[in-house]
Amino acid sequence: MDKQAVFMTKEEWIENPYWAKYYEEAPSKECKQYIALEFYYSDTEDEEAAEAMDKLEPKLSLNDWKHLYAYCANNPRKGVIAKKIAELE
Repeated sequence: MDKQAVFMTKEEWIENPYWAKYYEEAPSKECKQYIALEFYYSDTEDEEAAEAMDKLEPKLSLNDWKHLYAYCANNPRKGVIAKKIAELE
């Protein structure tokens, strides 16, 4: 996976104030990395990005998961995040 491409994709996404707030208010460096990979994966569906996200998940704190939950749309992912929060509380 091209780190420059991930960076450029993130830069494009955060031109939108909503996504900028999501990224910039992330509680940790790991959470910001995860969000940047989310943006990239949304645009490319690159499996390497999905794998990198999976590797980051164990490093995410309860606050990170709550932040991700707050911005998650009503889709199956929201349930996955809720389960992670419940496990950490």
